[in-house]
Amino acid sequence: MNKQKELKKYRRYMVVTGLAAVVGTFGSLALFIALFPALVAYFGSSLVGLPFLLLLWRFESRYTDLLFRDDI
Repeated sequence: MNKQKELKKYRRYMVVTGLAAVVGTFGSLALFIALFPALVAYFGSSLVGLPFLLLLWRFESRYTDLLFRDDI
C-alpha cells in the first residue's frame, strides 16, 4: 500500500514537472521571440526549460527505483 502511494506521488510529480517544462519553454519562447532574434530566443527558452527537465529526470529515476525495488 505504501509503495503504491509513493508511486502515485512520483507519477503526479512527473506530470506536473513535465507540464511546467512545456509551459515554461514555449512561454519563454513566445516572450523571447518578441525581444530577441529567433536563434537567441530558441536557445534562451531551452535554457529556461532545462531545470524542469532535470527535475523530471530525477523524479523518473526515483520512480523507476521504487517501481523495481524488491525490499518493500
